[in-house]
Amino acid sequence: MLFVTRGRGRIVYAGVLATLLLAQEVAIHVIYPGDLARLDPINFGFGVIFAAWIVGTALLQLFHADRVDEGEPLTKIIGYATILVWVTSAAGGRWIAFA
Repeated sequence: MLFVTRGRGRIVYAGVLATLLLAQEVAIHVIYPGDLARLDPINFGFGVIFAAWIVGTALLQLFHADRVDEGEPLTKIIGYATILVWVTSAAGGRWIAFA
């Protein structure tokens, strides 16, 4: 998403992402160092927050973009999904080949 966002949105996106990463590192290494029973739910929670932030920003970019130059949001979603399927299939094929 960092490469797709423009202007101040890129700075805000990177700032929030850096803040979330820093908060996760503090929680893992400062507040609960070595306490594996508490780290699993913490990491899961941060994973959900990261996913929500990335998907939310992606949807915001899709629906607030200039539709004349870049196409309709549905067209973009289909394009992004196609790229995601292609990359996932390529990574899966590599994983199977090296297993």
